[in-house]
Amino acid sequence: LKLQFLYFIGNKNMDTSNMRLLALLCGVTAAHGWWCEGHMLVAEIASLHVTADVNAKAAEYANYIHFNGTFKKSPDWKQMACWADDMKGAISLTAPWHFIDQPVNPENVPNVPNPPVDNVVKAMESEERTLRERSKYNIWENSFSFADFIHFVGDSHQPLHCAELFSHLFPPPTGDMGGNLFIVVFNGTSTKLHSFWDSVGELYQDQDRPMTPTEQQDFVALAKSLDAEYGPQLTPQEINNVNYTSWAVDSHSLAIKYAYADLKNGSTLTPVYINNARNVAKRQITLAGRRLAVLLQKLFG
Repeated sequence: LKLQFLYFIGNKNMDTSNMRLLALLCGVTAAHGWWCEGHMLVAEIASLHVTADVNAKAAEYANYIHFNGTFKKSPDWKQMACWADDMKGAISLTAPWHFIDQPVNPENVPNVPNPPVDNVVKAMESEERTLRERSKYNIWENSFSFADFIHFVGDSHQPLHCAELFSHLFPPPTGDMGGNLFIVVFNGTSTKLHSFWDSVGELYQDQDRPMTPTEQQDFVALAKSLDAEYGPQLTPQEINNVNYTSWAVDSHSLAIKYAYADLKNGSTLTPVYINNARNVAKRQITLAGRRLAVLLQKLFG
């Protein structure tokens, strides 16, 4: 972290770089978005739909992060999609960049707060701006922004990163913390609702990195199968929608319909719920990958 601090000493820009400099001085947190496998699937699917020059630029940023950053677990840009969670595990101030607490308030409890100003939508806007104006910044700042950007695109498609339940059981100001306080039972074991969705209904895990060649081969095959199954369900209008606010609104709607879905705290998940959650999550990962491809092609193509 001291090495990263030195990268920013000479930068007086008040956009993302100074915000990150403050972040490097802060403490610890341990929350996650899609677990690592989900984030890498977003990036892997995106890589299937961009040109060779875009993949090369992404590889350049991954190489820099891997060989010069603090967390040396990202030898390629698809594995770098998890890097923002590596950082968040050590730098607590970056945590709000991963979600937007749009309220779900079925009981109309009073004093529900508005989403904080620092959120995943603002973070994506900031990181995209840095990448669009990358000639103003050094390689570390651009690599940092790229790693964050590809991660936040994934986070914004996880429904429970865009919703927070408020009720008499989960009162303001914290609510249920995006399902992190909401407990459900899956296969006889209690788990956080948020974790169930992060893991795509317990299908995916927090993949160790760097992956072995065999793991990478299997992983590419999984990304291609997801893209083949869910890609045809996506309309051109959906794929080409690069309005971050609308992504968050859509994810919020999915949280209401499929994640909370009239669940009670402590309830056992039904086969219907599990199947719906897995399908929605896999479709969202595929959509995030396809949208990320559109954005990267515009930025670097």
